[in-house]
Amino acid sequence: FDEDSPTIWKPKDVSGLTFGTNGFYLDFEDSSNLGNDANGGTDLTEVNLAATDQTTDTPTNNFCTLNPLFNFTNNATLSEGNLKVVGGGAWNSAGATIGLTAGKWYYEVKMTTLPGGGSNGRTGFFDSEVNVSSGNIFAQTNGTTYYYNEDGGEMIKDNSATTNDYGVVAQGSILGVALNMDDKQVTFYDDNSAIVTNYALSSNIGTAIPSSSCYNETQEYNFGNPPYSLTSAASDENGYGSFEFAPPSGYLAICSKNLGSDGG
Repeated sequence: FDEDSPTIWKPKDVSGLTFGTNGFYLDFEDSSNLGNDANGGTDLTEVNLAATDQTTDTPTNNFCTLNPLFNFTNNATLSEGNLKVVGGGAWNSAGATIGLTAGKWYYEVKMTTLPGGGSNGRTGFFDSEVNVSSGNIFAQTNGTTYYYNEDGGEMIKDNSATTNDYGVVAQGSILGVALNMDDKQVTFYDDNSAIVTNYALSSNIGTAIPSSSCYNETQEYNFGNPPYSLTSAASDENGYGSFEFAPPSGYLAICSKNLGSDGG
């Protein structure tokens, strides 16, 4: 247990352990050999593991993911540590595990497959007080759901298009979301180019929950712990997270270490 918080577990120091004849120690530090026995014995053989399965999401710093218990509106299919979402032939929505009340936050979404058609893919967030029991989180009237429609190039507020022609996001692109809960604004980026800048949010947004909503589409979410390979790797100013593009100045990865430092 942690000496300052006696009800919280902390990892043990393994430097003094001995492993005997059949023991082994996997530290998972080599992404190209995740079965490596760091004790010097015989390596274990990996099955269905890739370098992207190495993760810094641990009990000492937990990153946000999509939440399988907050999976509503026709139940999207989640995989890859609840970071990959596949929508079927109806609107599929899932909320995240961490809600944000203050601070500045950044995450990225890879548009893995986009079927086209004008309104099939949305990325954004909703307030924790929205009514999800109706089966349609978009059926709000008080400024508590905000999404970017990647397939139509428009901002969607409470299921109504408020601004148009920001640009259609191409399949394979990385959509960046910079959420400013201090000033109640959001900026969306398409492959690091701002397409929606400082879009004003309603004061009714008290706790913003990142969310996917898609229709015959596949999205992959990176809150700082990517489920896909990066061509570059950029952390936030606190040194946390791994993103395709550098977060804007002052914006942080959504993880428990940053929540503690930023108060979000």
